Amino acid sequence: MRLLVIALVAMFCTPAEAVAAPRSGASAPEIRAAVDRLVRQQARDRSDAVLATDPRLDAVARWAAGQAFRGEPPGPAVREQLWAEGVRDFEFLPITLVADGSPLPALEQLLQDRAVRWERYNHLAVAVRRAGERAAVCVLLSRRLAVTTGDAAATRLSLPADYSSPRLYVTAPDGSVAERRATPTQSGWVLDVRGPGQDGRSLLELVADGPTGPEVLSLWPSRADGQPGSKVIRRSELQSGDGSPQANPYATAGTAEAAADLLPWIRGAAAGPDRAPDSADAAAAEGYLRGLIDATRAARGLPAIQWRIELARAARQHARELGAGQPFGHETTSGTALDRVAAHGLVAARATENVAAAADVAQAHGAFLASPAHRANLLDPAELSGGVGVLLRRDDQGRWSAVSSLVFARILEGDALGFQDLVVEAIQAKRAAVGYEPFAVRGRLSVLAGEAADAIAERGDFALPEADRRALVDRVRFYFNGVEDVGLDVLVTADPDGVQRVAHITAPELVEVGAGVRKLDRPLGPHPAGSLLVVLIFVNR
Repeated sequence: MRLLVIALVAMFCTPAEAVAAPRSGASAPEIRAAVDRLVRQQARDRSDAVLATDPRLDAVARWAAGQAFRGEPPGPAVREQLWAEGVRDFEFLPITLVADGSPLPALEQLLQDRAVRWERYNHLAVAVRRAGERAAVCVLLSRRLAVTTGDAAATRLSLPADYSSPRLYVTAPDGSVAERRATPTQSGWVLDVRGPGQDGRSLLELVADGPTGPEVLSLWPSRADGQPGSKVIRRSELQSGDGSPQANPYATAGTAEAAADLLPWIRGAAAGPDRAPDSADAAAAEGYLRGLIDATRAARGLPAIQWRIELARAARQHARELGAGQPFGHETTSGTALDRVAAHGLVAARATENVAAAADVAQAHGAFLASPAHRANLLDPAELSGGVGVLLRRDDQGRWSAVSSLVFARILEGDALGFQDLVVEAIQAKRAAVGYEPFAVRGRLSVLAGEAADAIAERGDFALPEADRRALVDRVRFYFNGVEDVGLDVLVTADPDGVQRVAHITAPELVEVGAGVRKLDRPLGPHPAGSLLVVLIFVNR
């Protein structure tokens, strides 16, 4: 067997010109000026970027710095603040910190993070709050490509030269999604960006084809009057003059299982009902959220999600844990998304998870689409299974909110032979990716690999003793004449594509392969039942 050696090459960069730290006791404007110089220098040095200013971004940066000073990270609320100021940029990055003395050293370290993709941003706002020796800083970067002018009925779009085919996806409060195409003119594009005219929270997404494919340029919520923002209707506004409830416009809108007073709430058109939530309410909210996801994917030509009760139970478990006060994130007392999927009887090759806490599920869906990472999960082009879990809450002031968890997974189902084909396909794909000829797949090698996999599964010990390895190599040499090299790998994985990490695949001298795959019917070490036990034999003759 060959040893794969990876050479690491150190890269050295010329250090940027130092930015002088403000003097001790400097005022907030002095600190802000120093921070602004530092950030702009980083942008020039790293990507030759020039960052524009916008008073609306300045207002949001001041708010975020104040939040940081109070020990409250701004988090997703930055998006709502941008929308409130009329900023529709899709991509933005808030960097906040609180420091004693000069914040420049700590900020400079943060700005070196590879997550800061300087080439993606073209606008900057800096804000500083000062109290004694402590300073709270917010650096807010955003990307703006679409410039809109004119009235709502015929909005003009001015796009860079390498962007084309702008269109608008309009998600209405009833869950439907409509696509509007822009009309080209000599001076740009014309597009109707009005809301759909339904009571509730609509979501508008401006998309265009860019250098790397379709790209979201801006995204914003809208009310029925076409104005940006989201008005929360109070319970008193849903009453007629004599105090009796008004007719509910959503009573026949496709969620008959929900109580009539719940229907406006799940669409973001009203405050929650004046009662405690129950299980039927949660079921209706989950159904509506599934419908939003289905319509969003269908509008983009993506495969439908296969909704599974096992994944719904995993999502509900996660939502309950978050609603009970566990730290808001993807790992709780029940483990990770993969752990929860396994606990409900499924084995996933991979699993992704979106979680949000919002006033209603319509806003949760908007939050998922407004976050690049969550959006990528929701709009994954692969054929996936999924589950939705919603926990409804009502606080002591009568306000409703929803904790929503979405689980998307690629479930491993089928027999060992089918998985064996997937493993071989993954091996050949990796081989082609590095520019090598495909392996010759030998049936007899696969039989030997399968027998070795059976022995490992029966023994229940993942390790393959050296004596067994030598015996297997001897058997290969017995059946194949002129064997020079034999490569042998054993792995357990939940994903057939996991075999691409095996070093022997990219060894140019190995030209033949056999694969033995078994689906475990009991745990093997840390690996749960349902995982794939894979034995691979590589040969050079």
